[in-house]
Formats: sequence, C-alpha cells, structure tokens
Amino acid sequence: MVSLVYGLQDVRVLNKVNELVKNFLDDINEFTYVIYDAEKVSLQDIVSDANTLPFGFDKKVILIKNPYFLSSAKEPKLPFEVNYDSFIEFLKQDNPSSMIILSFVGDIDNRKSLVKTIKGYAKLYEISDIEKNEWNVIAKRLFNELDVKLSEESLNFFVSRMNNDLGHMIREVEKLALYSKNITKEDIELLVAKPLEENSFLMVDAIINNDLNTLLSIYQDLKLQNEEPTRILALITNQLSLQYQVSSLAASYSEKEIASMLNIHPYRVKLMIQKMRKLSNKDILYIIDKMAKLDYEIKTGEIDKYQGIELFFIKIMG
Repeated sequence: MVSLVYGLQDVRVLNKVNELVKNFLDDINEFTYVIYDAEKVSLQDIVSDANTLPFGFDKKVILIKNPYFLSSAKEPKLPFEVNYDSFIEFLKQDNPSSMIILSFVGDIDNRKSLVKTIKGYAKLYEISDIEKNEWNVIAKRLFNELDVKLSEESLNFFVSRMNNDLGHMIREVEKLALYSKNITKEDIELLVAKPLEENSFLMVDAIINNDLNTLLSIYQDLKLQNEEPTRILALITNQLSLQYQVSSLAASYSEKEIASMLNIHPYRVKLMIQKMRKLSNKDILYIIDKMAKLDYEIKTGEIDKYQGIELFFIKIMG
C-alpha cells in the first residue's frame, strides 16, 4: 500500500508520518523502516526494496523524502533514468505487509497525471495548515513549556518573525530559552533573524532610497543564513511588481480600494504611495527587466550567483 502525507508545515507532516509508522509496524528498526531520498535513489530501486521483506519480520515501511514528482517545480537533475511503471504497479496493489509513505511539504501539483493516479489509489493524509489566530497560542504554549516569560508585545513580535513556519518557531523558542527565561523584544530582535519576506521589503526600500550600503548589508546577512540568491531575486521582483501595481492604480483609486483589489493591508499601500516620488514606474520596469536577465544568467551558469547579484546591486545603484 501507499500513503501520501502532505501539508505546508514540516513538523506536522513528520508527526503524521511517525504516527503511521508506529501504527503499522510492531518492531521499528533499521530493517523494517527504511528512508530514501527520491532525488538520489530511483523509484524502481525503492519499489524493489519495498517488495522484499527483511528476514525475521513480516512488515516493512519505506519512507520517500523529496518526492519531486508531486511538485510543480522544474524536475531536478537526477543521477538515474526516471520510470514510474513499477511504482504505479505497486500503488495499485493492496499489499498488507509493505507500505510506502510519500512525505511532501508544500503545494502538490494536482494537474499532473501521476499525482492524479497516486491520489486515486493511495491513502491520503492532507495535514491542515495553521490558522492565523493559532500562531500566538502555539508560540505561548511552547514558551510556557520551557518556563520562559515574555510580554504580549514581545510574543506578537516573535510570531511576526516566524514566517508561518512551525519548525522554525520550535527551534527559535528553544534557542531563546537557552539565552534567558525572561525574553524581551530586544532579545528577539538580537537573536531571531528577520524572515526573508521582511528583508525583501527592506532591500526594496534600500533600492528606492539609493542606499547601497544597506542593500549589501542585508544581502550579506541573507548569504550567512544560506538563502538561495535566486529566491532573494524572486522576492525583490515580487515587491517591485507590487510597487508598480500600486503606483499605476494610485491615480484612479483610493488607498482602501487598492488594498482591496490587491489583497494587501491599507497601511502597506500608504507606504508604497509615499515611495512613488522616489522611483518611477519606468525605473521599476527597467530594474525588473534586468533582474529577469540576471536570473536567467544565474540559472544557466553564465554568472556566479553570489557575485552576480552583488555586481547587479552595485550597477543599478550607480
């Protein structure tokens, strides 16, 4: 049998996987529970292992991590030839002694024929995301479990830096608990990195204000956090595109109407309208066009991704 466990929170997905494994296996060990990375081992080899029970045991679980074939992202370069036939055959069987678990964090591409086939035969476990009003409750519980005290203001500030990532939240709570049992907003500002999206706002502000030092400083911090340069580029492009939309609508609509049309907070619209005086739509389109070209050059290996972005920032601020 095949089970598909998917959702947006890696911790919740992992918890469900562990629950399935415990319920299926009487004895969990290195022979009965095997983990494979789908980007490193072919599905043919994984299925072959799933069909072979370990000596002395009557059940086996295979966990497949990074099932790239469920995503809409471009298929990674693989060290083997892709063939789904044996996996589909296993999927359609009702094998009571062997289970394959597909563990996926992210949005599944339901348009793919393979995904449709999997959903037609596998046992599905869609793990719900965390609602907006739940984050503070979860964070408070995590801090309480470690006897950490903090104000409501500090708690709100902490949650704002978590970028809706439960695993990240758990790790940051544990880090802060080691630092002090009485956490202030200043402690959080010092020890907890800004989420990438917030940094992208600040980078766009630096571009608009022609502040190269701030722009490069934020970028260096992101490099230390191992953020992928192309992802940084994509977020900056998105912010600039949003700025362009706001600027284009500002002459005909109110801040409230623009906020409703673009599904963003009115205060954010207000700030973007203020920035219109410093960066024209023509300038925005020019930068977006150059960033698209840089993204292509990075992805095709024409330019080093780290050095390429730094040189790009220096050029557009020149």
